[in-house]
Parts: sequence; C-alpha cells; structure tokens
Amino acid sequence: MKDRLFTFALAVAALVAVIFLLSPSERQQLISVPSTEDSGRDGLKGLLVWLQREQVPSSSFRQPYTALLQHPDQAASGNVLLMSLPSHKDISRAEWAALAKWLAKGNTVLVMAAAYQYPAWSMYRDCFCQINSLLSLQHWRLAREGHKDAKADEEDEEDEDDNAADHAPVAPAEPLPPKAPQVKPESAKPKPETFQGVVNQVRDAISAALKPQTLVPLPGVPWLADLHGAEADTAAKLLERPWQLVSDSPDNLALRLLTLQGTDTTVAWQISAGQGQILLVLTPDLFSNRLLNHADNARLFDHLLAQTLAPGGQVLFDDYHFGLSALYDPQHFFSDSRLHQSLLCLGLLWLLYVLGYTNRLAPVRSRTPALSAQDFIIVTAEFFARRLPPRQLAHALVKHLLQDVCQQRHLPDEAAALAWLGQHSRISAGQLAALKQAYAGQRLALIPLTHTLTYIRTVTL
Repeated sequence: MKDRLFTFALAVAALVAVIFLLSPSERQQLISVPSTEDSGRDGLKGLLVWLQREQVPSSSFRQPYTALLQHPDQAASGNVLLMSLPSHKDISRAEWAALAKWLAKGNTVLVMAAAYQYPAWSMYRDCFCQINSLLSLQHWRLAREGHKDAKADEEDEEDEDDNAADHAPVAPAEPLPPKAPQVKPESAKPKPETFQGVVNQVRDAISAALKPQTLVPLPGVPWLADLHGAEADTAAKLLERPWQLVSDSPDNLALRLLTLQGTDTTVAWQISAGQGQILLVLTPDLFSNRLLNHADNARLFDHLLAQTLAPGGQVLFDDYHFGLSALYDPQHFFSDSRLHQSLLCLGLLWLLYVLGYTNRLAPVRSRTPALSAQDFIIVTAEFFARRLPPRQLAHALVKHLLQDVCQQRHLPDEAAALAWLGQHSRISAGQLAALKQAYAGQRLALIPLTHTLTYIRTVTL
C-alpha cells in the first residue's frame, strides 16, 4: 500500500508540473501588441476578422520581408502589407532591400508609426530610425518642421545648451542650506509590487498623456472627400514639434492625406515607390481593436484598400516582427526559460526515482511450464471437440474402434467387426445398439458413448 501511494504521489506531481509548464503565461498577455492574435486594445484581430467576414483576402504574414519575393500564395502585385513601427524584432538590411523590390513591383505598404504617441507595446523604442530606413529606399526622410533633418535639429539643441552654459553668470560660492527632511505626500501612490501593477501604472500614465484627435482629409484628395474624420490618440507634448517629409530629389512625389483638425499638422502621406506606394500614418492605433469602430476609421481603411488592393491581391499583416513566426528560431528556443524549467523538473524527478528505486515496479516473473505429449493431445482434442459436430465426432469414434477390432482380429471390414462385437458375450444389447446408432450418424450423447467405447476396448482388445 505504501509503494502504491508513493507512485501515485509521483504521478500527481508530474501532472501538476506539466500543467504548470505548458499553461500560457499571463505576463505575456498583459501588454497588447499590434498583431492579429491580440484581441486587446492595441491588437489588430478585429481588423483581420472584419476583412475575412467581408471576404477580403487577408492573412497573417509570419516570415521576414525577404520571403515576400518568393511567397507562392500571393500575386506579384496589388498586395497591401500592414506594418507597425517600432517593431519588437529588428529589421535587417536584407529585409529592407527585399521590401523595396516588392514595392517596385506594384505593391503597397501601410505603415502605422508611433510618432505622435508612445504606446505601451513600443517599450519606448524610437521608431524614427526604422521609418527613415524605409523612406530612404525612396530618397525620403522624416524631419521636424523648420529644420532640414532631425540630426541638425539635435545639433542645434546641443549648441544652444552649450552657449547658454558658457554665457551664464557665475554666482559667488555660498554655503548650501541644510536639506529639509522629505515628507511623503498623502496622495503619493505606493509602488506596485507585482508585474500586473507595473503594467497598470504604465498604462494609466500613457492614457493620461493621450488626447483624442480628429484626423480630417485634405480637400485635394477626391477619394477621401466623403469622410468626415477619423479618430486617433496623440500626445500633446509630441505635437509641439510636428514631423514633415523631406526629399533632396525634386522628382519625388508625396501626397498629404490627413491632418489634425484645426491645424496644418500632417499625419498621413501617400508616397510613390516605383510602381507601388507607401502610405505613412504617424498614429499607430488608427485601426486598432479599440478605435476601429470609432468615427470614420473603418471607412478610411476601406477607402485605402479601394485605392491600393488589386483583384487577386491580399492584405498581409506583419506579425513576424511582433513575435509570431512560422520559422524555427533555435536561439530563442534554447534561451527560453520554460525549457530550462522543464529540464530541471525532469532531472529532479529522475533523481527522486533513482534514489527511491526498489523492485516494487518490477514485473512478476512466472515460470513457463514444460509441455508434454499429454498437453498436446488435450489441446488437440479440445479443438476438435469445439469445431466438429457431435454426430460426426461420434461416428469417427465408433469407426476408429471398428478399425482397431478389424486389425486385431483380422476381420475383412467394419461390418464384420460390428457383427463380431454382437456375438461377444460381455457386450450387452444396449451397448451394441449405441454403437450402431453412432455409426449410422444418429444423434447421441457423447459422454455415455465415450464410456461405452472405453469398456468395449477393455474387454475386447
């Protein structure tokens, strides 16, 4: 009983360990990301479901951009790729080059860039470098208004700070007053102790800094004339110095699509890229799950597809750069902490089994009995008894007896043997009648017949 309880406890522990290791982590779903698998506020699952319900060809693209040129399930041109910046996974130069070739074939890239807000999924990464990596393929760049580029803007700020520090009057040195004891205000919030608390605090801070804005189309865009406005969230601090497109080539063309209502701040452009085009939007949540059904956001996306998606083309969602990959990544696999925890649990269970090993789980060994001729006869007889009809078996037994009598008494045939048995003094008339009935194939009880045959053999042979 003790061994069984110990085995049962190990089985329960193994089951609990498997459930714990294979259950999805809640931490991975706390921050919503712009992917088609995310149903949170910043996810794009609602947009994908809406397109599929309207029978618009759309799918999740879970490969690097280099696979766009060899994708067997899509047309060569007329496709739309929806990408969000900054991405969680870095985009290599080979991917940018492949994306440029894919654009030149007549495809479209819709870029949702976090330029006018810092969403939680961006992890406060700057999307400026990735946007300019894309725009530089077409000899464009993004810069602050009033400056040639962002690098000059940063250099001007540094020069101003240095000049202010050089010309500032130097005050005579005076002893510093003693520091007053810091009193914690009553309204100060306690520091969160859990990861969920940290995420909630960051989310509340971001939401407090965001302000809903209305994006209105410019009068010079006829295919957006019936739109009243789309809604997006922006950070007021980031709007103080808006962005603009800058190009050194006079042949480059870019059409302004959307501006903030009441201002001249552009938030969306249409940029020519060979036979294709780039739609650059500086607000990342315009088509998110939370804002898709607000204002004219859904109608705006429908108008964008009407201008870019060709018959036979597809809408591709870039999920690869947000952790959803169809490829096997050994570096991420072997660096995953869940693999280390699994191996540790297996090692501990193996050690526990080795230390507590006994012969309680060994199978019981039974000796194989030696077979004899009698066993073979018994098995054969049982087989024939199950398979042969009783009448046929009774006839065969009597016939075998008569053949033995003929051989022993030198009689010519079975009829002569049966007549000789009828004249025997120790065989009764009833026994002889049973022999004749069985020999004729009539129905007869086998057990009494067997006793009769045994008696006759004893007295005659």
